[in-house]
Amino acid sequence: MKILAIDPGETCGVAIFKDDKLIEATELSEKELLIHIEIDKPDVIIVEAYLHFPWVKDYAVHEYPTAELIGKIKLLAEQLNLRITTQPVGLVKSVITKRVLRHFDIKPYKSKHINDAIKHGLYYLKYRKKK
Repeated sequence: MKILAIDPGETCGVAIFKDDKLIEATELSEKELLIHIEIDKPDVIIVEAYLHFPWVKDYAVHEYPTAELIGKIKLLAEQLNLRITTQPVGLVKSVITKRVLRHFDIKPYKSKHINDAIKHGLYYLKYRKKK
């Protein structure tokens, strides 16, 4: 089973797991990510959820490129009939810590986006994957 875990943003952190093992971790642009999904067709796509909390005051009008990218990923997954799930970043980061990464012998990357994508993949494998 191939799993693609994504930390979406201007630069996307991407972690690829195959048979429950991390095989690649990198950063991709939006365009590169969408092309990768279309070509690779992973069994599961995990994407960090974009949440806007009601207690955060936001009176200005903004564009939300990260939320738009998540929408594009979801649409592409639907068009390709791929399984996709979202995970809240706070929960994942509270459970999958640097200590957990060391336990799996995964050295932290310089990019926080890559590290977050890896954490999403590990969280999915540990807590959400159907056995």
